[in-house]
Amino acid sequence: MKKALFLLAAATVMAACTMTNPITANTTNITGVDLTDSSIRTGEDCATYVLGFIGPFGDSNLVEAAKNGNIRDIKYADLEGKNYVLFTQRCTVVYGK
Repeated sequence: MKKALFLLAAATVMAACTMTNPITANTTNITGVDLTDSSIRTGEDCATYVLGFIGPFGDSNLVEAAKNGNIRDIKYADLEGKNYVLFTQRCTVVYGK
């Protein structure tokens, strides 16, 4: 029983250490975007991974993120990672009107 618990704990720790974020070459020029504009809305769509490698549950889709925020004109988008003890979320966040 102790050995099984040890193996489960070790697998959990190792799975958390294996998460990587992709290197992207895409950039967004936001010099023309008024970041103080209070009418800018946000939308988010996430994919969830259990123990870092089981999944994804969801798809982190740009179009779905825009729909979730009721956004018709996307100004810029961002990728966001949320790491928790037993699961990880990778989210696409869009900003626009």
